[in-house]
Amino acid sequence: MKKSDIALEIQRIVGEASAADAADLFLSPHISKELLYAATYEPGPAMWIVNRSDVFDETLSLLLEHPDRGIARRAGEKIKARFEPSALLPPPEEEADFNASEVPDFQVEEVLGHPRVPLESVMHFTYSLKDEHRASAALSATRRLLEYPPDWSRETLKRDRFSERFIQMLLNDPSPLVRSYASRFPMLDAGIIAQALVSESNATVKGRLLQHPKCPIESVSRVAENSAHAEEDALVEIILSLDSRLPRELRQQLLGPERSTQLPELAELCHLYQI
Repeated sequence: MKKSDIALEIQRIVGEASAADAADLFLSPHISKELLYAATYEPGPAMWIVNRSDVFDETLSLLLEHPDRGIARRAGEKIKARFEPSALLPPPEEEADFNASEVPDFQVEEVLGHPRVPLESVMHFTYSLKDEHRASAALSATRRLLEYPPDWSRETLKRDRFSERFIQMLLNDPSPLVRSYASRFPMLDAGIIAQALVSESNATVKGRLLQHPKCPIESVSRVAENSAHAEEDALVEIILSLDSRLPRELRQQLLGPERSTQLPELAELCHLYQI
């Protein structure tokens, strides 16, 4: 099967999914530009990626040469805005007198959705008894760090304390929803991601960890090797297949007849495209 034919089949499968669902597969900065551009030739998924507030800088950089010039331009604008955040963005109302503990439940999402939500407020809601509040706090932290990065020298909350809380959530929170949002926290390092992948069983969390810029190739290879001998979720298989760092020999093993389970069609095609 020629590479151009494989690309057309990948485009067909991606096109059959919703743009939002397809975009979730391509959030990793470890995808080769060639494969990313082939898969997102129809710009719907790429537009969803570039407009996300929690998309990593490294992923935006992959889109700077996208064949759709509108997407490439939007990626460049977004990267520039992150390095030069607008001074015109208003702070949350009554920031000086704000007390997160007094926020009623129906206003929590509004508070956490503000681009300049105080870090103390984000931290407060990570201890909520409600899963959805802790998940929103994790998403809010990622958005804040990426879109409007704090000047830690001026923050009352220490960088290490903030980081440690989200690492704790990733490793120990009982809710897969919360862990899935904590897995995109920008301040995770390779060691924490490797540790989390060893014990994580939820497919969405594993997939997002594999898509993290700091995810080590050793962990990717370990998950891939395990998937050759035990059934793995389709989402994880597809994300593995998109990682350009995966060794050719391992791809061939994953495609081999000795596999105990069937690869998803999209994962098989992405492996074949890169062999």
